[in-house]
Amino acid sequence: QMRATGESFSDIDPVLSTRIQAVTSLVKSLLFHANSWLGVSRLLQAVHAAGASCPVEFIRWTCTQLLGELCKAAPILSVTTEEEGEEMNSDVGDWCECLALLLPRTGDSCKAVVAVAIDALQQLLSRCEWTASVNFGALGDASAPAA
Repeated sequence: QMRATGESFSDIDPVLSTRIQAVTSLVKSLLFHANSWLGVSRLLQAVHAAGASCPVEFIRWTCTQLLGELCKAAPILSVTTEEEGEEMNSDVGDWCECLALLLPRTGDSCKAVVAVAIDALQQLLSRCEWTASVNFGALGDASAPAA
């Protein structure tokens, strides 16, 4: 059994770690063949469905970490003119789908999952010109008002 410590899991079997890295490389290579926001959205949905909502913390952490790697490798969503209209709207919609998949993970019961979810969300925000300057991690640092 692995235990969450801070932002990661301790005592990960080296063989398991190697397999996780191999799966991450495989999924990232798939992204390079479908390097559009539609491709990113579909890959994120597949990874999310595979285990990001699993009751096992380590599987949620692994899947959420993989989501972050995909966000890091995603194309830049740029602000364009109205002439590119429909394609731009489609890209924005796909980007928003990715955002919607990640947001619930920032409220996970496991702090290690929350940490990688915030990092993944920050990666996603940095891929859009409109939100590149947003620091999502800083929003989570604010203390709640006293009741």
